[in-house]
Amino acid sequence: METQLSDQSARPKILAVTHVLARIYLGLSALGTLYLVGTALLSSGAVPIKLPVRQFWPQVPEGVDILDGPSAQVAGGGFTYADVEVLGLGADVRLLLAAGYLLQGLVAIAIAVAVLKLTARAKQPGSFQTGLGRALRMAGSALILGGIAWQICFSVAGSVASQQVLAYTSWGGPNAAAETVNGPITNGPLGVAAATGFSFEFWPILVGIVLLATSAGLRYTAIVGSVPSRAISP
Repeated sequence: METQLSDQSARPKILAVTHVLARIYLGLSALGTLYLVGTALLSSGAVPIKLPVRQFWPQVPEGVDILDGPSAQVAGGGFTYADVEVLGLGADVRLLLAAGYLLQGLVAIAIAVAVLKLTARAKQPGSFQTGLGRALRMAGSALILGGIAWQICFSVAGSVASQQVLAYTSWGGPNAAAETVNGPITNGPLGVAAATGFSFEFWPILVGIVLLATSAGLRYTAIVGSVPSRAISP
């Protein structure tokens, strides 16, 4: 009996703490989203971005003799992405980055709002299971839709930025005439060429599916529990 009373008295405290933490998370998510979106759109400094590049691996320059080095060598593969900070990005890339950050922030805010609604509904007797199902459904839908959308924005932004940063069309040097880049094998004067890439992570979709499935299970349980049982006479 005492254990049951202590559990009931501790439950409002847990709900209150969860409610406060959700409010803090909501505020931090909103502020962080505003900062990232503002930086992407308005900053005059370098903007961090993930650039897709044509696969390459650095080679030892001609005329360099290796006297002592590693015992293993790379036989295939190479770098396909570069995490860089870029100055002078076009407005199209900045808008796509801002859209990606905004979508990430909206997903975080949606999750926080779902938790706030859940803690508020939990104070009402008999409505916790219904509130939990709705909160899980809201969070799962936000993760799936937002996760797909923000990754599309970031991937397109990186591909366009790769062209803006690495699309050399001609170059020259003291020992070579200027040359126009035509073939796909040419990697430009830096040895790194622009590429189109799509980086996709499945965790938002998988987590969202789990949340939606849990919500559906709770709803099914509530429906089955609401059906009155029939007495079976012998």
